[in-house]
Amino acid sequence: MSREITVAAAQMGPVSVDKGATVERMLVLLSEAAKVGVEVLCYPELSLSPYFPSQLYDSIDQFCEEEFPPRVGEPLYGLAKEHGIGLILPYAEKDGDRYYNSAVVLARDGKVLGRYRKMHIPGWIEPKHGFNCLERRYFTPGDTGFPVFDTPPAAIATQICYDKRFPEMARGLALNGADVIFTASCSPVQEGDNADLNPGELCLRASAHTNNCYVVGAGRAGVEEDGMRWFGNSMNIEPQKGSVVARAATEGDELVWARIDLDRRIDTDRLDYLGDRRTECYGLLL
Repeated sequence: MSREITVAAAQMGPVSVDKGATVERMLVLLSEAAKVGVEVLCYPELSLSPYFPSQLYDSIDQFCEEEFPPRVGEPLYGLAKEHGIGLILPYAEKDGDRYYNSAVVLARDGKVLGRYRKMHIPGWIEPKHGFNCLERRYFTPGDTGFPVFDTPPAAIATQICYDKRFPEMARGLALNGADVIFTASCSPVQEGDNADLNPGELCLRASAHTNNCYVVGAGRAGVEEDGMRWFGNSMNIEPQKGSVVARAATEGDELVWARIDLDRRIDTDRLDYLGDRRTECYGLLL
């Protein structure tokens, strides 16, 4: 018997500082997800705010949430529970005097399963030139490790943007039993980028194939108020060939969903990427 589940990326266009208006847009996507039977839905990185790490601020408190789960997301939690949808909501978190690039993960019955804090922090502390990624100025590296959460029939996990460029993380999640890895991103379009073959997509497709698990990429899209253009390009990827089975067609709010069979993966009798590892030879990686 197959184990089928419908998963989706809730791509979002430019986000304003008005969190209430943003949540209303997110509710629209969640309602669309309910209509097509989505069982787990993921929003993009820092989905409740503009991508503020591109700018200098004396304080980022206005963009952050101190409650867990974030109180502003309560309408989303209620609607998701009503329709039996598991939810991944990335946001900027304040915990004491530390700030994290985080995500809360909720089960299909509305139970809070836990949180994930972005492990790999990109960028720099002081502005340079062109696109500024000041995440290292604002965020503390995550301390949650590589958690995997049970949302029957799938075990799900979360990455946030830069994490996808570290194969060790996807491999760790697969070894912890993840069936589906949801990757929430804000990926900027920069000079010379090729939307048909961008590094972020290559990372996601490689993760799916080499770890024999499904990958869902949820991205921010369009041009934000500071002029930064975001890739969007949200997608669902299968593991057998690392193929994209559903992809965003717009640069705005869009639901990108697919019905997947968790048992339709690479035949491990022939190619067992996890079981055939030579761990005794990998000392260099440690």
